[in-house]
Amino acid sequence: MGKNCKNGSRSRPWIVQDRIGLNAAYYRNESGNQLVGLTLPRTAGFGSIQYNLPATVRNTGVELTLRASNIATRDFNWTTSITLTVPKNKLVAYPGLEMSSAANTWTVW
Repeated sequence: MGKNCKNGSRSRPWIVQDRIGLNAAYYRNESGNQLVGLTLPRTAGFGSIQYNLPATVRNTGVELTLRASNIATRDFNWTTSITLTVPKNKLVAYPGLEMSSAANTWTVW
């Protein structure tokens, strides 16, 4: 299961004399029933197993990208991009959390 949304706004593709550009985007994604690794005790004979996590996780955040055209000639083009991402993750649902081994580790918001 997955739902996602990404909205972006571009404040003029190039801001300063076609040399510097800025892009901003907001994203929101919800994922559920993810395949994760579960560590087992050594007495089980296996180190870990893969199982479906019955939880729903919401990821939101903002991305800012700054672009610069350092050198632009007929034969050579050099551009630089720097991206800053500020993510925020929340556990929004976990059926049976109280009875699971993760009850002391995770909290549903």
